[in-house]
Amino acid sequence: MSKINLDEWQYEVLTRLDGLEQKARHCRQYLVARRLNELEDSSPHKSTFNDSCEQIEGWFPTGFKPNRINDLRRHAHFAMLHDFYDIELHDIPAIKQSVLRYGRKSESFIHDQLKHLRLDSTVTDALHPLIKDSCISSVRKREYRQAGLAAISIVMDEIRRLSDSQEDGDQLIRKVIGTQPGKIAFSGCNNDNAKSVTNGLKQITQGLYKGVRNPASHGWDDFGKLEVVQVMVICSLLLNRLQIVEDPIT
Repeated sequence: MSKINLDEWQYEVLTRLDGLEQKARHCRQYLVARRLNELEDSSPHKSTFNDSCEQIEGWFPTGFKPNRINDLRRHAHFAMLHDFYDIELHDIPAIKQSVLRYGRKSESFIHDQLKHLRLDSTVTDALHPLIKDSCISSVRKREYRQAGLAAISIVMDEIRRLSDSQEDGDQLIRKVIGTQPGKIAFSGCNNDNAKSVTNGLKQITQGLYKGVRNPASHGWDDFGKLEVVQVMVICSLLLNRLQIVEDPIT
Protein backbone atom coordinates (compact mmCIF):
# COMPACT_ATOMS: atom_id res chain seq x y z
CA MET A 1 0.00 0.00 0.00
CA SER A 2 1.49 3.31 -1.04
CA LYS A 3 1.56 6.38 1.15
CA ILE A 4 -1.53 8.55 1.21
CA ASN A 5 -0.76 11.92 -0.31
CA LEU A 6 -1.95 15.31 0.78
CA ASP A 7 -4.75 15.55 -1.80
CA GLU A 8 -6.25 12.25 -0.67
CA TRP A 9 -6.08 13.27 2.98
CA GLN A 10 -7.74 16.59 2.25
CA TYR A 11 -10.48 14.89 0.25
CA GLU A 12 -11.20 12.42 3.06
CA VAL A 13 -11.28 15.06 5.81
CA LEU A 14 -13.42 17.45 3.74
CA THR A 15 -15.87 14.62 3.02
CA ARG A 16 -16.17 13.93 6.73
CA LEU A 17 -16.62 17.62 7.48
CA ASP A 18 -19.45 17.64 4.94
CA GLY A 19 -21.04 14.80 6.92
CA LEU A 20 -20.60 16.72 10.18
CA GLU A 21 -22.19 19.79 8.60
CA GLN A 22 -25.14 17.63 7.59
CA LYS A 23 -25.40 16.27 11.13
CA ALA A 24 -25.41 19.81 12.54
CA ARG A 25 -28.28 20.63 10.21
CA HIS A 26 -30.13 17.52 11.39
CA CYS A 27 -29.68 18.52 15.03
CA ARG A 28 -30.83 22.09 14.31
CA GLN A 29 -33.91 20.84 12.46
CA TYR A 30 -34.65 18.38 15.26
CA LEU A 31 -34.63 21.18 17.82
CA VAL A 32 -36.73 23.53 15.69
CA ALA A 33 -39.29 20.85 14.80
CA ARG A 34 -39.75 19.88 18.44
CA ARG A 35 -39.38 23.41 19.85
CA LEU A 36 -36.69 22.34 22.31
CA ASN A 37 -34.12 24.75 23.72
CA GLU A 38 -31.29 22.26 24.05
CA LEU A 39 -30.45 18.61 23.70
CA GLU A 40 -30.18 16.62 26.91
CA ASP A 41 -26.94 14.81 27.63
CA SER A 42 -28.67 11.47 27.14
CA SER A 43 -29.85 12.42 23.66
CA PRO A 44 -28.28 10.34 20.87
CA HIS A 45 -28.12 13.54 18.79
CA LYS A 46 -25.64 15.15 21.15
CA SER A 47 -23.58 12.05 21.83
CA THR A 48 -23.30 11.01 18.20
CA PHE A 49 -22.41 14.56 17.18
CA ASN A 50 -19.59 14.72 19.72
CA ASP A 51 -18.39 11.29 18.61
CA SER A 52 -18.29 12.50 15.01
CA CYS A 53 -16.26 15.58 16.03
CA GLU A 54 -13.74 13.41 17.86
CA GLN A 55 -13.43 11.03 14.92
CA ILE A 56 -12.64 13.89 12.54
CA GLU A 57 -10.04 15.33 14.91
CA GLY A 58 -8.43 11.90 14.95
CA TRP A 59 -7.56 12.44 11.29
CA PHE A 60 -5.66 15.67 12.00
CA PRO A 61 -1.88 15.35 11.82
CA THR A 62 0.17 16.34 14.87
CA GLY A 63 0.33 20.09 15.29
CA PHE A 64 -2.59 20.84 12.96
CA LYS A 65 -4.86 23.37 14.68
CA PRO A 66 -7.51 24.53 12.19
CA ASN A 67 -9.27 27.85 12.59
CA ARG A 68 -12.36 27.72 14.88
CA ILE A 69 -11.67 24.17 16.11
CA ASN A 70 -12.06 25.38 19.71
CA ASP A 71 -15.36 27.05 18.75
CA LEU A 72 -16.56 23.76 17.29
CA ARG A 73 -15.66 21.90 20.49
CA ARG A 74 -17.48 24.49 22.63
CA HIS A 75 -20.59 24.54 20.48
CA ALA A 76 -20.70 20.75 20.34
CA HIS A 77 -20.44 20.62 24.13
CA PHE A 78 -23.36 22.99 24.81
CA ALA A 79 -25.44 21.75 21.85
CA MET A 80 -28.13 24.41 21.95
CA LEU A 81 -30.02 25.63 18.89
CA HIS A 82 -27.75 28.62 18.25
CA ASP A 83 -24.70 26.36 18.66
CA PHE A 84 -25.75 24.24 15.72
CA TYR A 85 -26.36 27.36 13.63
CA ASP A 86 -22.80 28.47 14.40
CA ILE A 87 -21.37 25.02 13.67
CA GLU A 88 -23.13 24.82 10.32
CA LEU A 89 -22.57 28.40 9.17
CA HIS A 90 -19.22 29.37 10.73
CA ASP A 91 -17.17 26.64 12.43
CA ILE A 92 -17.15 23.95 9.76
CA PRO A 93 -16.63 26.34 6.79
CA ALA A 94 -13.62 27.84 8.61
CA ILE A 95 -12.15 24.41 9.37
CA LYS A 96 -12.59 23.40 5.74
CA GLN A 97 -10.55 26.41 4.67
CA SER A 98 -7.80 25.44 7.10
CA VAL A 99 -7.76 21.92 5.69
CA LEU A 100 -7.47 23.29 2.15
CA ARG A 101 -4.58 25.55 3.19
CA TYR A 102 -2.72 22.82 5.09
CA GLY A 103 0.52 21.66 3.51
CA ARG A 104 0.50 23.97 0.50
CA LYS A 105 4.12 24.98 1.05
CA SER A 106 5.42 21.48 1.79
CA GLU A 107 4.36 18.18 0.23
CA SER A 108 3.58 16.32 3.45
CA PHE A 109 2.20 12.78 3.59
CA ILE A 110 -0.32 11.33 6.04
CA HIS A 111 0.89 7.84 6.95
CA ASP A 112 -1.53 4.91 7.36
CA GLN A 113 -4.51 7.01 8.53
CA LEU A 114 -6.66 6.09 5.52
CA LYS A 115 -5.18 2.66 4.93
CA HIS A 116 -7.86 0.64 6.71
CA LEU A 117 -10.65 2.50 4.92
CA ARG A 118 -9.48 2.24 1.34
CA LEU A 119 -11.25 -0.26 -0.88
CA ASP A 120 -10.64 1.52 -4.15
CA SER A 121 -10.45 5.26 -4.63
CA THR A 122 -13.13 5.31 -7.33
CA VAL A 123 -15.52 3.44 -5.02
CA THR A 124 -14.83 5.14 -1.71
CA ASP A 125 -15.26 8.57 -3.27
CA ALA A 126 -18.96 7.76 -3.68
CA LEU A 127 -19.53 6.47 -0.14
CA HIS A 128 -20.90 8.36 2.86
CA PRO A 129 -18.33 8.28 5.71
CA LEU A 130 -20.67 6.28 7.97
CA ILE A 131 -21.13 3.66 5.26
CA LYS A 132 -17.41 3.59 4.57
CA ASP A 133 -16.44 3.11 8.21
CA SER A 134 -19.03 0.40 8.87
CA CYS A 135 -18.90 -1.63 5.65
CA ILE A 136 -15.46 -1.52 4.03
CA SER A 137 -13.86 -4.04 6.39
CA SER A 138 -16.68 -6.54 5.69
CA VAL A 139 -16.27 -6.13 1.93
CA ARG A 140 -12.52 -6.68 2.19
CA LYS A 141 -13.18 -9.89 4.15
CA ARG A 142 -15.72 -10.98 1.50
CA GLU A 143 -18.53 -10.76 4.05
CA TYR A 144 -20.90 -9.22 1.53
CA ARG A 145 -24.16 -10.04 3.29
CA GLN A 146 -22.92 -8.34 6.47
CA ALA A 147 -21.82 -5.27 4.50
CA GLY A 148 -25.23 -4.90 2.85
CA LEU A 149 -27.05 -5.35 6.15
CA ALA A 150 -24.83 -2.78 7.84
CA ALA A 151 -25.37 -0.17 5.11
CA ILE A 152 -29.15 -0.44 5.26
CA SER A 153 -29.14 -0.52 9.07
CA ILE A 154 -27.28 2.81 9.12
CA VAL A 155 -29.98 4.41 6.96
CA MET A 156 -32.76 3.02 9.14
CA ASP A 157 -30.99 4.07 12.35
CA GLU A 158 -30.62 7.62 11.05
CA ILE A 159 -34.29 7.76 10.07
CA ARG A 160 -35.25 6.54 13.55
CA ARG A 161 -32.92 9.04 15.19
CA LEU A 162 -34.31 12.00 13.26
CA SER A 163 -37.93 10.97 13.72
CA ASP A 164 -37.72 9.85 17.37
CA SER A 165 -39.61 6.74 16.29
CA GLN A 166 -39.11 3.22 17.61
CA GLU A 167 -40.70 1.62 14.56
CA ASP A 168 -38.70 -0.43 12.08
CA GLY A 169 -38.81 -1.53 8.49
CA ASP A 170 -41.58 -0.65 6.09
CA GLN A 171 -43.81 0.57 8.91
CA LEU A 172 -41.16 3.12 9.95
CA ILE A 173 -40.63 4.29 6.36
CA ARG A 174 -44.35 4.71 5.66
CA LYS A 175 -45.00 6.46 8.97
CA VAL A 176 -42.22 9.05 9.16
CA ILE A 177 -41.08 9.80 5.59
CA GLY A 178 -43.23 12.37 3.83
CA THR A 179 -43.43 15.85 2.37
CA GLN A 180 -45.22 17.70 5.18
CA PRO A 181 -43.42 19.90 7.75
CA GLY A 182 -41.96 17.79 10.55
CA LYS A 183 -41.68 14.68 8.39
CA ILE A 184 -38.39 13.06 7.40
CA ALA A 185 -37.58 13.64 3.74
CA PHE A 186 -34.91 13.46 1.06
CA SER A 187 -35.44 17.07 -0.07
CA GLY A 188 -36.71 20.37 1.25
CA CYS A 189 -40.18 19.59 -0.18
CA ASN A 190 -40.71 23.27 -1.03
CA ASN A 191 -42.05 22.60 -4.54
CA ASP A 192 -43.52 19.78 -6.61
CA ASN A 193 -40.17 18.63 -8.00
CA ALA A 194 -38.63 18.45 -4.54
CA LYS A 195 -41.64 16.47 -3.29
CA SER A 196 -41.18 14.05 -6.19
CA VAL A 197 -37.58 13.48 -5.08
CA THR A 198 -38.71 12.53 -1.59
CA ASN A 199 -41.54 10.31 -2.79
CA GLY A 200 -39.26 8.52 -5.25
CA LEU A 201 -36.40 7.96 -2.81
CA LYS A 202 -38.93 6.80 -0.21
CA GLN A 203 -39.86 3.98 -2.60
CA ILE A 204 -36.18 3.12 -3.06
CA THR A 205 -35.78 2.96 0.72
CA GLN A 206 -38.72 0.58 0.95
CA GLY A 207 -37.25 -1.51 -1.85
CA LEU A 208 -33.88 -1.78 -0.14
CA TYR A 209 -35.51 -2.92 3.08
CA LYS A 210 -37.82 -5.44 1.43
CA GLY A 211 -35.48 -6.64 -1.31
CA VAL A 212 -32.11 -6.64 0.45
CA ARG A 213 -32.34 -6.27 4.20
CA ASN A 214 -35.18 -8.73 4.86
CA PRO A 215 -33.86 -11.68 2.82
CA ALA A 216 -30.27 -11.04 3.95
CA SER A 217 -31.28 -10.98 7.61
CA HIS A 218 -32.85 -14.41 7.09
CA GLY A 219 -29.65 -15.87 5.69
CA TRP A 220 -29.94 -15.17 1.96
CA ASP A 221 -26.41 -14.58 0.70
CA ASP A 222 -26.58 -14.26 -3.06
CA PHE A 223 -25.18 -10.76 -3.51
CA GLY A 224 -21.67 -10.49 -4.90
CA LYS A 225 -19.11 -7.79 -4.22
CA LEU A 226 -20.22 -5.47 -7.02
CA GLU A 227 -23.89 -5.64 -6.05
CA VAL A 228 -23.19 -4.98 -2.39
CA VAL A 229 -21.00 -1.99 -3.23
CA GLN A 230 -23.88 -0.68 -5.36
CA VAL A 231 -26.18 -1.08 -2.34
CA MET A 232 -23.66 0.88 -0.27
CA VAL A 233 -23.65 3.70 -2.84
CA ILE A 234 -27.46 3.89 -2.85
CA CYS A 235 -27.50 3.98 0.95
CA SER A 236 -24.92 6.79 0.80
CA LEU A 237 -27.24 8.78 -1.47
CA LEU A 238 -30.11 8.33 0.97
CA LEU A 239 -27.99 9.35 3.96
CA ASN A 240 -26.69 12.42 2.18
CA ARG A 241 -30.20 13.66 1.44
CA LEU A 242 -31.97 12.88 4.74
CA GLN A 243 -33.45 15.92 6.46
CA ILE A 244 -36.45 17.14 8.42
CA VAL A 245 -39.01 19.11 6.40
CA GLU A 246 -39.12 22.63 7.79
CA ASP A 247 -42.13 24.95 8.01
CA PRO A 248 -42.28 27.28 5.00
CA ILE A 249 -41.09 30.82 5.61
CA THR A 250 -44.07 33.19 5.64
